[in-house]
Amino acid sequence: MSKTNNPYFLDEQAQQCLKDGIDSLWQAHALIGFIQQSLTADEMADHYTALNGVLALINKGLDDLAEV
Repeated sequence: MSKTNNPYFLDEQAQQCLKDGIDSLWQAHALIGFIQQSLTADEMADHYTALNGVLALINKGLDDLAEV
């Protein structure tokens, strides 16, 4: 049984949504790395703000990817 290769092409708007989604997810990844490396009790307020930023970026990324 042979595999069928079905390439598809994204229009310009879909390509931009995909790019924006990937960019947002990488930004969220970087913020999570910051939190992981510097988690201390004294810096909890900063981490809370960063986590809210991560959630917002992940939500934006997922919304953008859903448009594709």
